[in-house]
Amino acid sequence: GLHFTLRSRDGYERWRDPFLLAAILIPILALIGFAVGGREAGRMTMAPDIITDAQIVMFNQNVTWAKTIFYGLVGGFVAFVGIREIRVRTTRQITVRFVGHGVRKLAPGATVLEMFRRFGIPHAALCGGRARCATCRVLVLDGGDGLPPPGPNEAKLLRRIAAPDRVRLACQIRPRDDLQVQILLASRLNPTTPSQLETDANIGKRGLTVVVADLRAFSDLSARQLPQELIGLLNRFFDEMAQAITAHGGRIDAFYGDGFMAVFGLEGTPARSAQTAIAAAADIVRAVEALNREFGAALPLPLRIGIGIHSGQAITGAVENDSLGRRDITVGETVAVAMQLELATRRVLADILVSEDTIRASGRSYRGTTSLKITIRGREKPLSAVGFASAPELADAVDDSGAAEPTLIEATVAAAPDAVEAGAGGDGFAPAPVPEATTSEEPAPVKPRRTPRRKATAKAPDDPAS
Repeated sequence: GLHFTLRSRDGYERWRDPFLLAAILIPILALIGFAVGGREAGRMTMAPDIITDAQIVMFNQNVTWAKTIFYGLVGGFVAFVGIREIRVRTTRQITVRFVGHGVRKLAPGATVLEMFRRFGIPHAALCGGRARCATCRVLVLDGGDGLPPPGPNEAKLLRRIAAPDRVRLACQIRPRDDLQVQILLASRLNPTTPSQLETDANIGKRGLTVVVADLRAFSDLSARQLPQELIGLLNRFFDEMAQAITAHGGRIDAFYGDGFMAVFGLEGTPARSAQTAIAAAADIVRAVEALNREFGAALPLPLRIGIGIHSGQAITGAVENDSLGRRDITVGETVAVAMQLELATRRVLADILVSEDTIRASGRSYRGTTSLKITIRGREKPLSAVGFASAPELADAVDDSGAAEPTLIEATVAAAPDAVEAGAGGDGFAPAPVPEATTSEEPAPVKPRRTPRRKATAKAPDDPAS
């Protein structure tokens, strides 16, 4: 424990061997003292006339054997350290040139990653040198011909990142001849510090449910509100949203101006995460309706919100820098699809769009709902989603006994953006094209609030406030 605590501190290297000697001697001395003390106590409890000469001779022999073993262990350790030091000084040394970090001479046998750590050269190694992350990769500029070929794990990882021929993993190569390498991913973090190990433990790919929400027509609202009133309204809005998310076990990952993204499923089962995400979305809509009642005439137009929910595999981890500190993030296709579902809510006149992947994961069915068959660029198969015009409609539609096959509406949504551009589309997100129904018959539309029903063949209005 002391070794793993102190190994990253400066100056510990020269005290490591004495500490190792103490770690070996202390338990041995304790055991010898325990044995000798026990025998002494046994002799004290016996009457002097009971102790025979044979017992005294046996006791002295045991003490002699204990001393012999003790001094033998100490001598063996000293001999080991001495032989190792002589071997290091007499063994042929190799020269390793680290581009930008000087030249080092050392005995062969260590990996390049171990050399980085020994000489204090900044580097990245999120997996700790187990050939899993490829962050320790280096470019071999000279001496690569003398390196052994990549092993199965290294070769598989290099193929996965499409690495050039001269790129190798520093944790897997043990140079026997002179070498020159260049670090490709330098890091200011020491990979042996607890902070780095904690970051590595949080990185992973898991099944999550992502909720993306955004206020409708926020540009029009901000143009008619005083700055102080607008910021106060946003503070109140985000406070209500945070309470709705955390009450159901979710985590808010990011705020996008007048919108936010939350994730569910960091703990618990996929079914539980889908159920809590849908329940949180209903509470979000109710909270927005409560804000409309509270602010009333102070708002030039009522608040409306669009929510997209999707379940699937996503990558979670943490990023850290000096200006922003440490932040948990969630990225992946699941996040992008949830964003596109939120964009589609304003086109189909629904407050909530839930993908059928989330419906399926929740283990519940919803009666009387309309399923939208949405085509998203970048995906071969269309995405089916269920729309709800209000929180009461979502609550009333729950049917644990099963539901009939919903009506499908063909719609097209723009490709999922990799990043959200502030101010795009007037609402903090990039605008999506208006979906058009491809059937000539009138499907069962999603029931809008304060908006009359429209035929499937008609285009949705371009005004997001409607």
